[in-house]
Amino acid sequence: MTSFTCVLVGNESLLVQCAKVLLGRGHVIQTVASDNTDVIAWANTAGIPVVAPGKGLEDRVTGAFDWLLSIANLSILPDALISRAAKGAVNFHDGPLPRYAGLNAPIWARLNGEAEHGITWHMIEGGVDEGDILEQVNFEISDEDTAFSLNARCFGAAVESFPAIVAALEKGAPNSRPQDLSSRTLYRKNDRPAAAARLDFNRPAAEIVRLVRALDHSGYWNALALPKIETAAGVFAVAQAEVSGGSGVAGTVLESGDELVVACADGAVRLSGLTCLSGLPKNGSNIAAIGQVLPAINAEALTATMARLAGGDPHWRKALTGFSPAELSGAKSGASAFAQRELPGVSAHRAAAILASYAPGGWAYTGTETQAVYASAPAYVARWVPMSLTGGTLGDLEAAAKSTANNAAKHPSYARDLIGRDPLLMPLEAPALGLSESGSRIAGTALCIVSGDNGVTLSADLSLVDEATLDMMVARIAKLADADGTTPLAQLNRISAPEQTIMDQLNATTRDFDEATISRLFEAQVARTPEKTALVFEGKSLSYAELNARANKVAAVLQTMGVGPDTPVALCTRRAPELLIGALGILKAGGAYVPMDPAYPADRLRHFLTDSAAPVIVTQSQLIDALPEHAGELLVLDTDTRIAAAPETNLETGASPENLAYLIYTSGSTGLPKGVMVEHRNVANFFAN
Repeated sequence: MTSFTCVLVGNESLLVQCAKVLLGRGHVIQTVASDNTDVIAWANTAGIPVVAPGKGLEDRVTGAFDWLLSIANLSILPDALISRAAKGAVNFHDGPLPRYAGLNAPIWARLNGEAEHGITWHMIEGGVDEGDILEQVNFEISDEDTAFSLNARCFGAAVESFPAIVAALEKGAPNSRPQDLSSRTLYRKNDRPAAAARLDFNRPAAEIVRLVRALDHSGYWNALALPKIETAAGVFAVAQAEVSGGSGVAGTVLESGDELVVACADGAVRLSGLTCLSGLPKNGSNIAAIGQVLPAINAEALTATMARLAGGDPHWRKALTGFSPAELSGAKSGASAFAQRELPGVSAHRAAAILASYAPGGWAYTGTETQAVYASAPAYVARWVPMSLTGGTLGDLEAAAKSTANNAAKHPSYARDLIGRDPLLMPLEAPALGLSESGSRIAGTALCIVSGDNGVTLSADLSLVDEATLDMMVARIAKLADADGTTPLAQLNRISAPEQTIMDQLNATTRDFDEATISRLFEAQVARTPEKTALVFEGKSLSYAELNARANKVAAVLQTMGVGPDTPVALCTRRAPELLIGALGILKAGGAYVPMDPAYPADRLRHFLTDSAAPVIVTQSQLIDALPEHAGELLVLDTDTRIAAAPETNLETGASPENLAYLIYTSGSTGLPKGVMVEHRNVANFFAN
C-alpha cells in the first residue's frame, strides 16, 4: 500500500466517514474545506486544518498534495485547485452517471418513476459530472422510498464503496471507464418540479403518491418544493399520500376531516399531514368540503413563475434566517382606515433610513418586479421580501435599503413554501414597517413608505397605529431629510420639532419653593394649625403645638451638649413618638440626625457611629444596653431630667438651608454601607416636587 496526501472538500457527515477511512489506512489529510459545523468540529478534534469553501479556495489551500476529493460537495471546484492535485481529483455523486448528472439526483429519479438508482465515484474532468467512472453502485427503488430514504441509501452505498476507491487510489493510477455522454441528463440547481409541485388529480393515483414521496425530506432541508394542493380556501402543502378506495370526477373531495380523500384519474388518493405553506398544521375539513371539485392547474404559468424565483432561494433563505422585525411603539387607534402624509423632497430610501435609525431591524420590501411576480401567482409567491436595515450612519442604512431593492430586481421574491421547506425558518407576519416601490402599500404593515408616480408618501394602517405616531414619524423624516449621511447616528440630533416641544413641556418642572430649614418649615406649620393633630400612635395623639414643644425641649438640651449646624447626632429609638420628637429636636438644635434602627446588627450600628463620628446618641432607656461601645454622650428621651426642665419655645439654631439635615447609610449590599449626606434645601426641594 502506498500512502498519499489529499485535500477534502464537502459539507456533510459523509465526508467525516470517508476521512476516517483515509486516516485508518495511513493517508494524510492536509486540509478540509467546509462550512459545516459538524465537519469543522471533527476536523479540529483530529488536528486537521480547516478552510472555508467557495470563491478563492485555491488560495486558501496551500502546499502540494496528491489527490483532491470532493465528497458531498455541491459547488464547482476551481480549475486552479484541481490542477494542483498531483495524481488527480475524484468526486462523489449521489446518482447513476451519466443518466442523473447535476444536483438532487435522488429526488429527480423518484419523480421520474425510476425503478433503480445508485451512486457514482468519478474523476473530475471535463464538464459537470462528466469524468471517467471509478466505481458505481446501483440499488432498486421501492414504492415506499422517499427523498429522505433514497438519500440515506446513497449515503450507505457511498460509505460501503469508499474503501474500494481508496484502494484504487493507492495504486496511483486507478482503473476507470468513460461515460456514455449521449445518454447524459443534467439537473441544475434551479430546476424545479412542474407547476410548483402541485398535485394534478387528472394523473393516476400511483403517480400522485410518487410525487409526494419524492419530495418527502422528513423534516430536513428541501431544496426543490413542497407537494401541494389548491382549494377555495388557499394553497396547502401535503406531507403524505397513499392510494385510497373511492372514485369520482378527478379533483372531487370524497372525504374531509383530519385528512382528505380526493378522486383522481384511476381511483383516489388519501392526503395527510396538511399544512399551510409556511408549515403550520391545518385540518382537512377547513381546507375543502366533501363534494368540492378542486380547481384545474395552469401548469405552464406556475412552472414559469417558479422558474423566475428559483435562483433567489439561497439569497432569501439566508435573509429570512434570524429575521427579526423592527418594533414600532405607538398607540392603536382601532379605526379600520388608512391615512397618508406626503414626503416632499425625500427619496424613499432616505426616508426608510431615517425611520430605521429610530427602529432598526427587519422591514418588509416590495418593488415593481416583486409586485409583478406576486400578481402572477399570489397564492404561491411571497408578497414581500425581508429587508434588514442596520448600520451606524444614515448612509449605511440607505445603502442597505438600496441593496435590498437591487436584490429584489434580480430575485423579485421567493416561493411561499420556502419557509416550510427549511426547518430552521419560522412563519412570518408582516413587520410593522415596510418600504414599497411598487406604488401601493404592503398589506399588514403599520407604517409603509410608498414610492410611485405620485411621489413618496408615508402610509399608516390606523387599525395598527394612530395618526399621532404617523405625524411624529413624518416630523422625524423632515428633521433628518438633509442630514449628513456619514455622521454617526449617535452624533445626530434626531429629536424632531414636535418631540422637542413635548420634551420641553415635560421638563418644565421649575417652581418656586420656600428654601428654608426643615425645622423652620415645621414651625411655620405649627403657627398655622397649632391645635390640629400632628402625630398618632397606638391611640395617643399629639397636636402640632404639643409636638413642637416637646421637640424644643430636646433641642435645648442638645445645644447645651454642643450640637450645632452640621453636627451628626445618632438617633436610635423604636417606632414611637420619641422617634419623631428626637428627629425634630436634632433638627431644631441645628444638627443632622443619623438614623440607627435598633433591629440592625451591632456591627452595622458600630460602623454608623464610627463612620459618622456622632458625638451624641439620642435613644430610649430600654435600648441603652443594646448600643455598641461608643465614645459619645447619651440623651435618653424617656428618663433624662434635663428635658423636663428645658424651655418649650423655638430656638435659634444657626442652621441654614445649606447645612445637613440628616446622614443616612446605604444598605451595604455591594460592600460597606456608605453615608449619604442630605441638606435641608434638598429635602425642601423634594417636598415641593
